[in-house]
Amino acid sequence: MALSLVAALPLDEAQYKEILSMRLKGELEGGISTYAGEVPENAKDGLDKANEFRALHGAPTLTWDKDLEKTARDWANTCKVDHGGIGTGTGQNIYAFSAQLGPKEDYLGDPMRSWYREEPAYAEATRYGEPARWLAETGHFTQLVWKGTTKMGCARNTVACTKSKWRTIVVCNFQQAGNMMGAFKANVSPPSNSYTRA
Repeated sequence: MALSLVAALPLDEAQYKEILSMRLKGELEGGISTYAGEVPENAKDGLDKANEFRALHGAPTLTWDKDLEKTARDWANTCKVDHGGIGTGTGQNIYAFSAQLGPKEDYLGDPMRSWYREEPAYAEATRYGEPARWLAETGHFTQLVWKGTTKMGCARNTVACTKSKWRTIVVCNFQQAGNMMGAFKANVSPPSNSYTRA
């Protein structure tokens, strides 16, 4: 069975079902997201999308972490789009929308797709070897698929960001942190052989 990921993300339904089928048969590393009733309903699709992308790179399935979610919410509510509010050993990705999303809208799908779109630039710059320098322009992607990362918690602002052009700020915190120089080759693998870029 050959998976063909053509053109821009997101995956179409047939491609998603093929990945799901491959995972269930054990043909692809990575698992299907599991929920213990703790993942917010409007974040489940985003967690699934993150694990879908991670499976393409042989990374283990992320689990949802309520503590990481809380620190993400606290930081999103500062209305800042720079990194902070996290402790050592925690990675962080931030995404901002100019539109205000409703409280029940899925807020993670677009950020996950946006972060994954950095993959071609990473592949071109590194050929999936160890980068010679920090690549800020692909850091969201590498954190997303970092093999040593096993937990994620995300949130969006729940207060109005009236002094910012951004109305919705999404923060995802990851443990263990990725993007450690000297560890990229071991933690960021090329996509599976069944993945193709158009």
